[in-house]
Amino acid sequence: RLGTGTCRVLIASSRAEETSHILAGARNSLFTDAVLGALKGATPSRGDGVVRIFELFGYVGPTVAAQHPNQHPILKASVEDDFPIALR
Repeated sequence: RLGTGTCRVLIASSRAEETSHILAGARNSLFTDAVLGALKGATPSRGDGVVRIFELFGYVGPTVAAQHPNQHPILKASVEDDFPIALR
């Protein structure tokens, strides 16, 4: 399931004019923590055992912005489908 699809995706931690943040005492940045959470299953599931790219970004964007309102992750993509990127 992970080897299907053709695409290019770029997910960045913030807009060009913004700063990416790390909270005091945190091991990772807000963005990295959100990505790791998504890969570990924090995204809503279709019940098929995989995490898809739009599910991941749909979780990461709001999660980061909720913790720091001046940071907005971005996604740029050329995709044919909401392809799987990780197993739950």
